[in-house]
Amino acid sequence: MRREEFGLENLVKALNHMKGTLLICDRNRNVVYYNDVVCSALDIPEERLSGANLMGLAEEGYILNSASIQAFETRQLSIKYVRGKMKMPILTVSNPVLDENGEVALVVAVSFNEQITELVAREMMESRQKSIELLDFLSSKMSNNATVIAESAAMKGILAFLTRISPADSNILLTGETGAGKEVLAKYIHNQSSRSGGVFIPVNCAAIPESLMESEFFGYARGAFTGANKEGKAGVFELADGGTIFLDEVGELPLTTQARLLRVLESGEFLKVGSSTVLKTNVRIVAATNLDMVKAVSEGKFREDLYYRLSTIHIEIPPLRERADDILLLFRKFSTDFAERYRMPVIQLTDDARNVLLNYRWPGNVRQLKNITEQISIFETNREVDGATLQGYLPQYNIEKLPARQTATPGEQDHTFFEKERKMLYKTLFEMQKELADLHAKVEELTKAAQGQAHFTPSPQSVTVARSMALAPITTAVPVHVPASKGKTIDETEGEVIPNEAEYVEEQPTTLEDTERETIRKALMRNHGKRKKTAEELKISERTLYRKIKEYNLE
Repeated sequence: MRREEFGLENLVKALNHMKGTLLICDRNRNVVYYNDVVCSALDIPEERLSGANLMGLAEEGYILNSASIQAFETRQLSIKYVRGKMKMPILTVSNPVLDENGEVALVVAVSFNEQITELVAREMMESRQKSIELLDFLSSKMSNNATVIAESAAMKGILAFLTRISPADSNILLTGETGAGKEVLAKYIHNQSSRSGGVFIPVNCAAIPESLMESEFFGYARGAFTGANKEGKAGVFELADGGTIFLDEVGELPLTTQARLLRVLESGEFLKVGSSTVLKTNVRIVAATNLDMVKAVSEGKFREDLYYRLSTIHIEIPPLRERADDILLLFRKFSTDFAERYRMPVIQLTDDARNVLLNYRWPGNVRQLKNITEQISIFETNREVDGATLQGYLPQYNIEKLPARQTATPGEQDHTFFEKERKMLYKTLFEMQKELADLHAKVEELTKAAQGQAHFTPSPQSVTVARSMALAPITTAVPVHVPASKGKTIDETEGEVIPNEAEYVEEQPTTLEDTERETIRKALMRNHGKRKKTAEELKISERTLYRKIKEYNLE
């Protein structure tokens, strides 16, 4: 039978044979329809229910905590346990039907019988109990006041140490591989300290251009520079007064900024850009880096005095592969969080999948584990994941750890990066070749002029020969003789050294680094220090140019 052939009579018969109640009210909250089960289920006489108003039924105690009344008020679906004169509360779902103006025209309320209500209640209780058990388990593994999960002995020891020293205001340096959880520990330190009522401001030092570093840290005064905010700007140290600043990637700070930062840490005083008013701040610094700071200090890339100031307390965070006891626990925590966020069942792992997690090297540490857990939570329809499925989400690396300064990812990006470097070196070598060829031609011209051929003009053939000579290194000094002075012939002056008038052109040994530095320096001069135009001329990225400028101290 098709729907249009079903008929009103059959519809009413079907509604009266429902195991639950059906109640429909109009926009005035008057009952306009109910099936045969309503009166007995709600314990309402039929003569009282016919044409009754919901508000009147509520006042007489027939319907308490009405889901339908809430649906009228909120214009949204309402689910409640309705109470009244019935034997036990009834689970009721009330759905509002809106008209073209968005107003409630009807409310359709469906209630379930005792058996269904009891079944739903039991299922809800079981689900709630499982959630409580899971939360209790995770809470037992979490430190107080922070979402730090630790099962391994190494991390438990670090957390116990941080709990003991966090109330002090000493600066702390966190070191370890990228993704090991340095920011999470920094927040833990803040929450455990006496500054927990203040602000916690994370700052990625590697993401701020050097030209903006001072204004971001210390702010600027009104009218400090063209384009500045008319009201000025507060810097991080001003905003974080009484709180904690987390300096992530602190090893990437330029030397000039390091000097300014040291001053603030020593005295608590700073000046805004464009201002002469000394301001005071009271902050705690928690710094983090994945670099070898001792090596950076020895190479002159990081100030020794600032290093000792930041590392009053130095904590090395072990990588995830060295604390295997935390892997499964972290996966469970992340999968639970993503299940709640995306409203999906929690991912479960088979035994072989757990072994895959434990045996993986995790070059990206906790951050990588979290990202992979999110991918699995989104893409997998089967919520029980085996080892083969999990293996497909784990990238394979031939090295245990990527270099700290590596900016390109393996594959095509690496090829592109080194291709640009090679092109720049080729360009430098060609420019050197041309300059040497011109030098040879000039030397030949001056030599012939000194021998009486003052009007000698090198032919194209001679220039070609001279440029071909540039391919061979110049290993000896080439004397350049000037015309003889009065009273002397050419023969008498030949070979004579005349002070301040004889010049020698001698090739100096040049490395690729020197060549590259000189090329970048000249390009910067041609473009008046504009880095964007310089990078375009050299066919390299601005990031690479910025790194080279710092490396060769061309600022």
